[in-house]
Amino acid sequence: MIAIVAHAKDLAIGRGNELPWHVPEDLRFFKKKSSEFVNVLFGTNTFNSFKGFRLAGRKMCLLSSGNDSLTSDYHFKSVSEVLKFSQSNEIIIAGGAQIYKAFAKHITRFYITRIDLDVDEADTFLFDYTDMFELCSVIETGDNYSIEMWVPKNV
Repeated sequence: MIAIVAHAKDLAIGRGNELPWHVPEDLRFFKKKSSEFVNVLFGTNTFNSFKGFRLAGRKMCLLSSGNDSLTSDYHFKSVSEVLKFSQSNEIIIAGGAQIYKAFAKHITRFYITRIDLDVDEADTFLFDYTDMFELCSVIETGDNYSIEMWVPKNV
């Protein structure tokens, strides 16, 4: 499985169900990379953060155990349902924190934008992936960000 995320120095990924920064290069990379996949997986909070906005050319997949009335293209109730679906369908994991953690051991490529920023009052954080993953390549760098690909460590 493939995953994509952006985080601040302290692994913050959200504040008030929104990105706590605006880095256009990261948004462009997200659009480009997620467009390579038909299906983009979100948890409820991340799905809701789109406020009804649809990702052009991509199917929005929701993982939620609840009976959400959200308008996703696919609604999965469990990690095992997503894993079964992913056996015959490409899927990219796009958040949030609980979703990344739930699929961590299944991620084979992790596209990570590291934002050189301290976030005040962040309320959502990525797990410490550096124990499980190692830097494979740097894709792009800028004044306040680095877009990288990480892969599982050989244990």
